[in-house]
Amino acid sequence: MTTAFSIKESLAFGWEVFKKQPWFYISVILALTLFSIIVDVLINGGRNDASLLGFIISFLASTIVSIAYARLALSVADGGTPVGWEGLWVPDRFFPMLGTIALQGVIILVGLVLLIIPGIIAAVLLMFAQLAVVDKNLNPVEALKESYALTKPHLWQLVLFSFAILALNIVGFFALVIGLLVTVPVSVIAVAHVYKKLAKLSVPAVVPAPETPGA
Repeated sequence: MTTAFSIKESLAFGWEVFKKQPWFYISVILALTLFSIIVDVLINGGRNDASLLGFIISFLASTIVSIAYARLALSVADGGTPVGWEGLWVPDRFFPMLGTIALQGVIILVGLVLLIIPGIIAAVLLMFAQLAVVDKNLNPVEALKESYALTKPHLWQLVLFSFAILALNIVGFFALVIGLLVTVPVSVIAVAHVYKKLAKLSVPAVVPAPETPGA
């Protein structure tokens, strides 16, 4: 049976892209992780009883990080050149990304409450929503619909792909955690690569308009 994408090829693509500029990707991951840690420390001060305000600030910070990951991955998903540091931030995508993450989280949480499996399926169906927000300048509802349209025909292959990504990062975690500096960028690039492949398949072929006689 012909498949829309190859899990092995997608992960290999992420690895090959990573190898071209490993220190750039590692520095981005370190910077984004450090940013998240600093925000968490400033909010909680090492305590676990975060306030509502702290949760909101943390959520805003995670939105900035999500935009940066999406920008980085999309820039190289087709074999292009990675955006520089200045290209990781896209201000006009902040509120659409914020709304998308919130809706995505609520839907997945409801699914997890409904015996876990629906939550896993919802997570896979909506896995491209954040990429779509940045790539196609969509609003939250449009981004969720776009992800659903792209993933539904390939749901079970994407479930396997998601588990492969999870397994890769588990290996990275147990490799003294430092392995995540490699597996995380490889993963996000591989996901964006699959997103681009499925997006191209969903675009109908352009039929040339008939020529006007005498033109």
